[in-house]
This record gives sequence, structure tokens and C-alpha cells, in this order.
Amino acid sequence: TRSIWVTGVQTCALPIADEQFMSQLMSQLQAKAFEKSFSLDELCKQLGLSKSALYRKITSLAGVSANELIQQLRLRKAMRLLKSKKGNVSQIAFECGFSSPSYFTRSFQDRFGISPMQVLKS
Repeated sequence: TRSIWVTGVQTCALPIADEQFMSQLMSQLQAKAFEKSFSLDELCKQLGLSKSALYRKITSLAGVSANELIQQLRLRKAMRLLKSKKGNVSQIAFECGFSSPSYFTRSFQDRFGISPMQVLKS
């Protein structure tokens, strides 16, 4: 056993096969999750799993659903871009894979307790 993944961050012991799966998953997500056209169906094909098997595996290893994991990755990237002032809120929302700036703003505020505009202005 080696390390466990919680929302994309290793924290404690996991069997090597599960660690390899999470590494492959995170690699795929880092490469594709920020595209608007990205879908879980595509991820399932790349990983060779059914949608239900993927959900079960991610939930058991990461402690969140596949959709939540993807959203967390997108929101973390958005936070980095906002802090480094890499564009306006709409541009960053689209760059991070959100199709709606208003949904992005709501999700960002729910996750971090601050609006994207406030981060951009700070």
C-alpha cells in the first residue's frame, strides 16, 4: 500500500493498483477536464470502465463523486488564474471548462466563500 487520494490530493495508504488508477485518472483529468466538450463518457472509454464502475471507484478512493472531483479541479485552476489575474471572470470560467459564467460564479462562491470578482480585485 502507498497513498490515498482525497479530492486529488494524496493523504494515506492505498494498494498500488488503486494508486496507479488514481494517477492515471488524475493525468487524464489534468489533460482534458478543462475542455467544455469533456464528458465522463470519454473518461470511461479512456480508462476502460463503465460509468457506474468509474463512479464507484472514484467515490471509494477520493471520497467525492466524479463530477465533484472534476468541478473541484476546475475551481482550483480558476482560483490560481484569478489570483494571477490571467483574464476576466468570464474568460477564466470558459478556460476552466465552465460553459456558463453565472454557474461558475455560483459554484466558485459556494466552494470558496468569496466571489471570483473579489479574488480578481484583491
